[in-house]
Amino acid sequence: MTGAERIVHVNVVNRGLISNLPEGAIVEVPATVDSSGITPHVVGAIPTQGAALNRSYLSVAELTIEAALTGNSDRVRQALLADPNAISTLTPEQIWALCDEMTEAHAAVLPVSLGGQTELILP
Repeated sequence: MTGAERIVHVNVVNRGLISNLPEGAIVEVPATVDSSGITPHVVGAIPTQGAALNRSYLSVAELTIEAALTGNSDRVRQALLADPNAISTLTPEQIWALCDEMTEAHAAVLPVSLGGQTELILP
């Protein structure tokens, strides 16, 4: 807005920015923001342990997206079973029950294929 150059962290599509994370994944990297727009900085490889943790969460996102696109409700449960936060605090049985409770609570906005009450309309 002011034209002043700043360096901020942004979430962008990984297009060679972080070399040891999948292309196409959303990553957070530093970027220069100025009057010409946003220019993400190439980070290269991040530490192996950080990349491993990020890949865990990317797998959860991938399973969730697959559930939404295919209507496969098992993918929702598999996503939660693979989620490091969920599995560190809940048993698989509790995760399954949580999915059932959340599906029931949000049935009005979920597609029928995922246990809801609406028709899924994809663009």
